[in-house]
Amino acid sequence: MIWKEPFKIHSQYTDRNCRMTLPSMAQLFQDSAEAHTNAVGSDYYSMLNDGTAWVLSRICYEIVQYPTLYEECTVHTWSRGTEGVFALRDFEFVGKDGKVMVRGTSKWVVIDINNRRLLRMGDRFMHGYEAVERRALDYDLGKMAVCPDLQTVNTLEVPFSAIDKAQHVNNSVYLRWVCDNLEPQDLGKPIRFIDINYNHETQLGEQIAIKRLKEGNTYHFAIENAKGIGFVCKMQMAE
Repeated sequence: MIWKEPFKIHSQYTDRNCRMTLPSMAQLFQDSAEAHTNAVGSDYYSMLNDGTAWVLSRICYEIVQYPTLYEECTVHTWSRGTEGVFALRDFEFVGKDGKVMVRGTSKWVVIDINNRRLLRMGDRFMHGYEAVERRALDYDLGKMAVCPDLQTVNTLEVPFSAIDKAQHVNNSVYLRWVCDNLEPQDLGKPIRFIDINYNHETQLGEQIAIKRLKEGNTYHFAIENAKGIGFVCKMQMAE
């Protein structure tokens, strides 16, 4: 089953150029995935009572065309089944004209919210989903390596506003942090491709270091806390 969630791009989703931001894309994709999950009976409160939670592990976006202010689009998202401990989920942002504006693929895990350990994927968590074989983006989501020669460009203490209901930094917040730490001449410029690996959680009050390296039109980022590198990403600017 392909879940379809309509959205209108209001001002809080856009930047100074009236283009939808990457953190907003992440938030709307998460909202759509959560709506699909709720529809099959694996809603947040049911999983909370079970002591479990869904957590995003890997995601990759290709942006064909940026949604803009007041535009209406629909997020299509679907399960592609499982792969080991991962649940596979693809998505597309589709405009009113039916054209795909953003497409991507992702891997999710389920954790025990008490000990924060991964749980085995199976019918317990996948019941009710109808796997769709179609791929939105033909891209291998293997584990990303940390780029060498990264330099620290910013440090901060994780604020309360960064923490979501899973009691860790929300996936979209990492995107906001890296987008705010592009080189000054690239702030606000369109990004066409972004690949992300969430290695481990970051919690309230932790000290983090944002590390960066630019090679041509490609940025490499990592975010490090006391446990090590928790977030890795590569983003390609538009030519």
